[in-house]
Amino acid sequence: MSLIARRCSETPVRHDFNFSNTEFHDYFDDNPVNQFNARVLKDYPSVTYTGIPKSVSAQPTRQPRQSVRTRRAPRPVPIPVPSGTPVPPPMANTGWGAEQYVASALQADGWQVFDVSRQQVGFDLLAQKRRQTFFFEVKSSVGQCTPSLTLREWQQAHQHNGSYVLSIIENFDPNGSNTIYWVPDPANSCLSRQTTSIAYAIPRSSWTSSTVPLSSL
Repeated sequence: MSLIARRCSETPVRHDFNFSNTEFHDYFDDNPVNQFNARVLKDYPSVTYTGIPKSVSAQPTRQPRQSVRTRRAPRPVPIPVPSGTPVPPPMANTGWGAEQYVASALQADGWQVFDVSRQQVGFDLLAQKRRQTFFFEVKSSVGQCTPSLTLREWQQAHQHNGSYVLSIIENFDPNGSNTIYWVPDPANSCLSRQTTSIAYAIPRSSWTSSTVPLSSL
């Protein structure tokens, strides 16, 4: 095949198709004496063509760099250990009273309940009834409740689907009667939005130097 008849230099042919110089000369004739090449050069006197020497090696094709993003695998969730040992109340108010209130309601309905709230497995109560096993996460508030789930709790909700139940108590009264709202499969049955919390820590050395007596307020 005549190369100059295509009116192109070595760049569009040799580089576009990644030909080596040997392959180039096997497929094309870039000799200006070739009758077809001579005709093109005669018709286009402004065209300047320089032949490709056989000793020049083809330029290697640079492959685009591929960026690989590695996703950090979530930490494995510990396996809860069902235990019949009574769990004492914590030293601070952490919703323990509401958890016990829900546990009592489940036990009254015939469920065998295990308190796993301190094992950080993504739910507070593991309950079994006949051949069923359910996972209850208790959320309570002294007013209207907008429950917020941790990442681990959300992962467990997705994993267990309908066996994962939110137990919500609004206006919780530890010494009175309360209403429990049961919400199965919250990951799929409820709308949710991901939130980010920002906290500002004030060092003790800072706030102690800024104290004033009550009379100065």
